[in-house]
Amino acid sequence: MLYRDRPEAYTNRHALETLSGAVRRRRRLGRNTMLHYGTEGAYDSIRSSSLGAHARGQAAAYGAIDFRALGRFTLNIGAREEVYRGLRRQFSPSVTGGVWISPKLRLRGGVSHAFRLPSFTELYYHDPANIGSPSLKPEQAWSGEAGAEWRPAGRILAQATVFDRHERNDIDYVRASVSDVWRATNFRRLRVAGVEASLHISLSGPGELTLSYTGLRLRTDSAPDLLSKYASNHPVHNGMLGLSRHVGRMGCCCGRRLARSSAPAALRIRFGRLAWRGRRDTYGPTCSSPT
Repeated sequence: MLYRDRPEAYTNRHALETLSGAVRRRRRLGRNTMLHYGTEGAYDSIRSSSLGAHARGQAAAYGAIDFRALGRFTLNIGAREEVYRGLRRQFSPSVTGGVWISPKLRLRGGVSHAFRLPSFTELYYHDPANIGSPSLKPEQAWSGEAGAEWRPAGRILAQATVFDRHERNDIDYVRASVSDVWRATNFRRLRVAGVEASLHISLSGPGELTLSYTGLRLRTDSAPDLLSKYASNHPVHNGMLGLSRHVGRMGCCCGRRLARSSAPAALRIRFGRLAWRGRRDTYGPTCSSPT
């Protein structure tokens, strides 16, 4: 049961402790070749009135080699080995590259693997509206992208990227009806494909005009009659227009953003703000509209 007039009934008190360390090195193997490598480790613990007492540790080793050739070609090959939860392992490779077709046009692309452990909140948190799941599996994903950067003039930069991401065990909260509670669960399969495009124009004064667009298409294997917090409410189309300028110490910021969501939600609009921003002033109307 939820008490609108008694929010203190759901007050959670947490004591968190995080210890982490890393050793990172790099070595030049040749005029156009650089090796990056290192190790990382972390230990997290929590004592919470709602999540209980838990702790976990993880460690990783990684390496990446970066090649450059003829002032036109770049190639990066990397790998990361993660150890967690009782010596379970996860290997994540990546390959990215690019080539300058001309002084004004660059093509790029890459393939990589990603991995994420569930948070303590997703695993153990519970209240009358949300329930975590200690049996959640780590998220895994393979991503691929290809894009281009075009600079037709010194003040203009256009970029475009297409991407495709295949996720396994994606974590989301689902429920069967609006009267049910949200329950953390893994989606066996989730695919996100889309496109990103942007145009940046440097102004004659100290500033920049930016126009950007992102389009997404998402498919999941969840039951069609289940409602989800995130997968069913992602923005299908998202556009933004912004202007940034340097105006001494005075900072005025407003932005405009237009977004159409996949869920049949209402229109939400946010308009800008006025703020001090040191020596940088940013203008940009912000409008968000899921329809």
